[in-house]
Amino acid sequence: MDYLAAKASRLKNRLQRKLRGARRKVKQSLEESVHPKAIRAVREAGHQAHKGYEAKPYPGEVTLLRAMEQPRGICEDRTNGWGDFALGGVKVHYVPGHHGAIMREPRARILVEKLTACLTEAQARAQAETPSRSTSDDPSREANQAVHRLAARSS
Repeated sequence: MDYLAAKASRLKNRLQRKLRGARRKVKQSLEESVHPKAIRAVREAGHQAHKGYEAKPYPGEVTLLRAMEQPRGICEDRTNGWGDFALGGVKVHYVPGHHGAIMREPRARILVEKLTACLTEAQARAQAETPSRSTSDDPSREANQAVHRLAARSS
């Protein structure tokens, strides 16, 4: 009887390996037919970058746009892990829907509104924190004036 049990176990293992291989081939085939080569290349580059990346604390505040509906057990932390790295805190803005749906209408419109408001607020904060410079300290203004002077001379 041990002989038959061992033989059945080997057969089961072999069939499971073949099934895993077949699933992998089907998945790869579907990936290739659904996603363009460029998308797959970007995804692979992201995976490679992720392997060698070590997150470090960020001194400022992080703004997170998060889907309201989260699958169970995916990420119970409302900051999606950013709380450990954002030394200035995490401001969470919720967008209706689940992760895959917030990029589609009608939720995408809400996402754009929230993102626009966040960017406007960040820009205003940055301008308020940046000391105003005199026009003589502005290198781009000086460069533009020099170009205009040269153009005036050549005409």
